[in-house]
Amino acid sequence: MIVSIIYLVVSFILENVMASIFPATLGNISYFTTIYTIIALVVIYPYFANEKKYYTLVIIFGALFDILYTSTLLLNVVFFLLIALVIKILNTNMSDNIFTITYYHSFFLKCLHS
Repeated sequence: MIVSIIYLVVSFILENVMASIFPATLGNISYFTTIYTIIALVVIYPYFANEKKYYTLVIIFGALFDILYTSTLLLNVVFFLLIALVIKILNTNMSDNIFTITYYHSFFLKCLHS
């Protein structure tokens, strides 16, 4: 679990670095400006036996995302929780392998960029 938290923190910091390198505007959205925290949440979900700890991390990082990046009040917390519920549903219905994780990434990136 510690490795999963470290992975989540590194992806959160990487998001800030990549936003500084590849600035995005509403008309010019690049795939390099993806939300790495969402991808990290997809990857680390199978490693949590206790879902309560997973949802606690989702709420914490959703709040941090709100505070540091978007300055909205609890909007991304709700988005992160909804995405975590969809991750749980998809993970219970599909097996864990590289193809399903790639599908999750493309699905969530398409949802967030549209």
